[in-house]
Amino acid sequence: MTTQIDRQNDSQIDKVVKLIPAEIAGALLAINGLVPDTAPEWVILSFAALLFLLTYFYLTKIRMMTDIYQVAFVCLIAYPLWATNIIAFRFDLLFSHAYVISCLLIVASLVPPLIFRD
Repeated sequence: MTTQIDRQNDSQIDKVVKLIPAEIAGALLAINGLVPDTAPEWVILSFAALLFLLTYFYLTKIRMMTDIYQVAFVCLIAYPLWATNIIAFRFDLLFSHAYVISCLLIVASLVPPLIFRD
């Protein structure tokens, strides 16, 4: 199954869905639920970093995404924003500014599909 954006036939919502790293973010969400709140911060950060590294291979080898701009966007912007939003409550500094992260996530999810078009 490809997540490559079809600039001719994909609707705006299809483009948004293809730029959200749902499987990777879902994996982090599940891991976040399994790691106890009392665990050291490095534990969840290690899992988030591991998934960050796996995102590129997942997109290019399993999801067959070939557009380098799409891959770069998902790996360098979308996943880090999703990951930060998921684990923000574990860190005092992030938790106190969680609304900023959420707003950035919304903008980063809705605006780029406008760019990935003809």
